[in-house]
Amino acid sequence: MRSLLKLLISTFSIMGILNAGFVNPETGWEYQQSTFQAFYMLESTTIDNNIADSGDVIGAFKDGICVGWVYADPNGFTTIPVMGNDGSFPDYMNNNDVAQLKIYDATFGSILPLTAGGVLPGWANNEIFIIDGEAFANNTFGCTDSLACNFDADATADDESCWSANEGCECSDGQGSEVDCAGTCNGTLELDDCGVCNGGNADQDCSGTCFGSSEVDGCGVCDDDTSNDDLTCTGCTDLCADNYDSGNLFDDGSCAYTIPSVENLSASSGPARVILSWDAPEVCGPSLSYEVYDLDGLLVKETTNTTTQILGLTPEIEYCFTVASLNSNGVSDLSGPVCATPEIAGGISWGLQLSAGINGWGMFDETDEYNYLGVAPNGSNEYDNGLDVPEPPINTAGNYITLYFKHPEWGSVFGNNFTQDVRLEDDEYFQQNLVVYEAEVLSNMSGMAYIEVSHFNTPLAVPIYGEFDGQIFEVEDGEVVEFFLQEMIPQTLKLYIGNIVSEAPSGLSLDGGDRSVSLDWDDDNGLYPATSYNIYRDGVLIANVSDSNYFDNEDMEGHVGQGLLYESTYDYKITGVNDAGESSDGHQISNHDGSYTDIDGRSSNDSATTDDNLDPSSVVEYVLSENGTNISDGVYEIPHNNNPDANEITISIDGSGSSDEDEFDSISSYTWSQISGPDDLDLSNASASEVSFNVSNLNGGDDKLYTLNLNVAADYPVKGGTATRDSNTEIVVAIQAEPNDSPIAPLPFDIIVSGDGLGVYTMDDENDGNDYDSSTSLWSVPHDGDPNTNEANLFFTANSSSDPEGDSLTYDWETGLDHEPFTDLNGDGVWSVNEPFEDLDSDGVWDDGDLFYNGVNLEVQRQSGDYTFFLTVTDVYGATATSEIVIGVEAEANEAPTALAGADQEWFMPNDQDLKDIIIDDNSGSDSDNDLLTFSWNIDGYDGDSESG
Repeated sequence: MRSLLKLLISTFSIMGILNAGFVNPETGWEYQQSTFQAFYMLESTTIDNNIADSGDVIGAFKDGICVGWVYADPNGFTTIPVMGNDGSFPDYMNNNDVAQLKIYDATFGSILPLTAGGVLPGWANNEIFIIDGEAFANNTFGCTDSLACNFDADATADDESCWSANEGCECSDGQGSEVDCAGTCNGTLELDDCGVCNGGNADQDCSGTCFGSSEVDGCGVCDDDTSNDDLTCTGCTDLCADNYDSGNLFDDGSCAYTIPSVENLSASSGPARVILSWDAPEVCGPSLSYEVYDLDGLLVKETTNTTTQILGLTPEIEYCFTVASLNSNGVSDLSGPVCATPEIAGGISWGLQLSAGINGWGMFDETDEYNYLGVAPNGSNEYDNGLDVPEPPINTAGNYITLYFKHPEWGSVFGNNFTQDVRLEDDEYFQQNLVVYEAEVLSNMSGMAYIEVSHFNTPLAVPIYGEFDGQIFEVEDGEVVEFFLQEMIPQTLKLYIGNIVSEAPSGLSLDGGDRSVSLDWDDDNGLYPATSYNIYRDGVLIANVSDSNYFDNEDMEGHVGQGLLYESTYDYKITGVNDAGESSDGHQISNHDGSYTDIDGRSSNDSATTDDNLDPSSVVEYVLSENGTNISDGVYEIPHNNNPDANEITISIDGSGSSDEDEFDSISSYTWSQISGPDDLDLSNASASEVSFNVSNLNGGDDKLYTLNLNVAADYPVKGGTATRDSNTEIVVAIQAEPNDSPIAPLPFDIIVSGDGLGVYTMDDENDGNDYDSSTSLWSVPHDGDPNTNEANLFFTANSSSDPEGDSLTYDWETGLDHEPFTDLNGDGVWSVNEPFEDLDSDGVWDDGDLFYNGVNLEVQRQSGDYTFFLTVTDVYGATATSEIVIGVEAEANEAPTALAGADQEWFMPNDQDLKDIIIDDNSGSDSDNDLLTFSWNIDGYDGDSESG
């Protein structure tokens, strides 16, 4: 029963083998049917824990040679034929050999080792081995695409995890890496909204339009209409104006003002005067001054005080006045009128008493004590009856000294000398001007004299100076001037009563600095010194200081925190200020003779220019190339890419390190340009901080040197606008040519294809078509039984050539043939069509000798002789290497045949016969080369016919 089952299974299996065929189309596994066979029956088979499908293929192998295969049976046992060595298949199974099982997984197209459910027994002919249990195989999942970056050489099944580098990136850059807009993998540069790489939207105008023409005007309004620039913020900018608009930045002179009228105006009576007083209204802007008008609208007086006196009025007549307030912005409406009636004046209001004395001749004392000067409500510069008192007559018969005020211009009938001189009592005039009195003293004796000045009725609180004999001195109550008086020679004392503005500050010096100006001047030590100083810049009052210096760093034109503006010239005016007013106001002198002298205002003026803005600093740095070979700073090499065409790399230069040391300035623009180079570069992002360009340098080229310039500009505010400073820096980039190593030609021996290494020397020798004899290292024309063939077959190969960088190679062979000899008629060393030649091969054509062969393998035929072969190996860049070999070709070998005519015969002729047939049949011939032989006979001594065979 066992034998019958074994027979049935064997029969079934053999039929299955025949039906399955011998070449598997899925795997290419192939085996030949042997007469020795065995079978493995696998109970069940799984792949990745799943039952094998009918499309899966199970094969048996010995040392990698397929000895049987079959499709898997998912529904039962799978029977695998295993062929044995029956003498025709020596590589097939021998007794006790154990086959290796493999399975082809049709799902993933993988071939896996198959582990049987039990131990496979050794092979035996005609045996059927039932292997219980589950045979299994498992895939290794991973990326199976050899071109993918994460290719897993150990993976048998693809898990769809493969990824490849995006264009411009390499696997080493990481999965998903992409180039930025400059072509740098994993770079950080981005296209801005205008499509400019790393442009930072610098090409957008203020409206956000790329490359648009709109600009922001001084009002912050963005449009492309220059005709309305600054319109929306132009108007009145004076906070004090009625039509002030805080939104206005530019003044167009349209400011309108309302100046308030004085308040609480009142009038009171005084001696020959009306005294007016009022309250100053609150006003924004410059200080107010006031104008007093009578009811006829005539200007009576101007003053800066809020009380004033209208002098010289006729007593007991009512006078009415109105007042207007004004400043540089305008004039108020007139106030309502107020009226008062002046009183009768009562003589000198206040003044000085001058007394003179002399010790004549050293023994006679004389005095003149009752001389007065002063002011009265009804006084004037003219002769005032009752006030101006003529000098009494002098008793010239005795000793005397007289002091008087001389006024010839009055034309008085009482003479020119007056003992009392009275002017108009105008306190405001005295507070801002000078009134000059002159007193002469005369004596009919010589001697030491004096003049004593005493206060009379407490003079107005204004300075009083005296001038005598060229000396000026301050006059105090009881002041005494001593001097020597010459007989009948008058001496004059001048008295200056009043206050005036100071002189212009002297010694003014200006020093322009960093957005500032330092001002310095001398302290005022004059008779009417300044108590403070007004400082004007460009006509505008900016400060009032008590010290004689000032540091100006006020913010200008809305640039908060920046102080004065760079490179700007400012005009300064310095005036002194005291109780009399400002030095630029000037003053008036009421002279003793009734005339007036106007003294112009004075100030110190100068200009200063602030320091220059510092130039920005243009700083450039080399950037490592992402796709070039970085040799050193600024030196890049084109990488070898196995292709001689232009291989571009991207070079970037970084200018972001540029800066401006000025406190508020920054780089406002970057401009890259090419200064020099062997060709014009297409600069990308030439207006950004980092520029890039593509460049190539073919193999063999000289270093390419490119000089680029970075111009950085910084805008900064100056007076009335903006200015720009820039800086330039050049940088040189060297691009080295793509490198290439020459190929390596094989050693001479390695180019020989030896074949079987055996020459053909007899007809019995096997001929493989290659006539190289490795025992002699020569080639020989093969012995082929044909004397007309005289060439040997030579085979060579350049397969052992190599290139260090893996470049593609081409091959040229020169095989050492000489050209046919010719007569060089013209002596140029080159055969010409009219020059005779020796036609060695009788083809009627002059042969120029060696032929050049291309290709990695060479097959040529050569007659016996010596030849020099040259192999030239050339890579795609044109670099070459050569190998030279001397070839020896031997003539065809041939051994002469041997001949045996046979045994010598001796015959005796009967007398009755003239002829006898001689038969030689024991002759023979042989040839060691086994050549085809022919036989011919020569009979010496016989002239008749003979037959041979």
